[in-house]
Amino acid sequence: PADSMSWHGVAHSVAAAVAFTALAAAAVVLTVRAVRARQVSAAVGHGIVGLVLLVPISPETASLQVAANGLIAFTWTTALALRLRTRALG
Repeated sequence: PADSMSWHGVAHSVAAAVAFTALAAAAVVLTVRAVRARQVSAAVGHGIVGLVLLVPISPETASLQVAANGLIAFTWTTALALRLRTRALG
């Protein structure tokens, strides 16, 4: 690891933290919405994603956690988009 980060690296890290926190917040909101609609599987799925994205990143395993969070977040958003598209077309 480098001794210090460039401003580009800092900006990238801050933007990623904001984006993943926003995704976690969206997952929590969708969890509440699914619970109110009594959609159990959707509530569980959104809830798991929200919890995983809110787990603090430890310095020892940061690269693995970031990769896993990215995979989970983008898989979740893709599945959600496909579900919403299917509803809109169906």
